[in-house]
Amino acid sequence: MKTLAVRLQWARTKKNLSQEALAKKAGVSQSTIGNLESGLRQTARRITAIADILEVNPMWLSDGKGSPEPAHGSSRAESVDAERHLSEEAMIVAEAFDLLQNAAQKEAVLTQLRAFGVLK
Repeated sequence: MKTLAVRLQWARTKKNLSQEALAKKAGVSQSTIGNLESGLRQTARRITAIADILEVNPMWLSDGKGSPEPAHGSSRAESVDAERHLSEEAMIVAEAFDLLQNAAQKEAVLTQLRAFGVLK
């Protein structure tokens, strides 16, 4: 499983949870889960909580490293590493993007990012 999107969808399906149910348990919006599963987002501030709910290794979920099985004894260190992929500001921006109300607003932000040369 090469991407976070594929790993997340696989783990969520295995636990028989809807996107909405997982989001509620993890304390994120359903759109956060949807954006992760669609590949629009590459990480989430609550990736450790999501991994814990899905009972998978947070480093596997985040990066595809190791096995999906949670590591006993080292999961907290792995959890901290998984959450350090983005700066605090980047995570805030990603979460704010998820709060936008419609596709036109999201597309306007993406258009600006393309204009800055940070998205293709």
